[in-house]
Amino acid sequence: MVSRTDFTPDVLRPFGVSTIYKDMGPEGRVSIRRGGLSATLTLAVLGGTQESHVHDTRDEVYGLEQGMMRIAMIDADGQLVIRDFRERGAFIIIPKKWPHKVALSAGAVIGTMSIGDDRDWLPAPQLDEILSNQQGWLAPL
Repeated sequence: MVSRTDFTPDVLRPFGVSTIYKDMGPEGRVSIRRGGLSATLTLAVLGGTQESHVHDTRDEVYGLEQGMMRIAMIDADGQLVIRDFRERGAFIIIPKKWPHKVALSAGAVIGTMSIGDDRDWLPAPQLDEILSNQQGWLAPL
């Protein structure tokens, strides 16, 4: 059995991997990075939403392990798309330049992966403005 302690920074550093452990109140997040590859496991104990954001140079993959995940995004045609995911193993690829935001149910566990520059993260206030007028966005998961 592999445990979190098997992936300590000292063990991973020789392989060029850096780790970031964040205990964000009731939410926990573990990110592992090597070069341009970033993989993150998020445990949303109480549920919640991430900040609206966009990446200019990298695609991002979100996969659902348990619970429910709702993703809002603005597609290439400028249209708002909201998708709900409830089945274990469901995933979505968010193309670069698509503003997006993720909401998680209490107890949700998701994995996120991207390849590219970790500094490629910009706020997307235009998505927040659109979502402020959407009743469905805030519907319970």
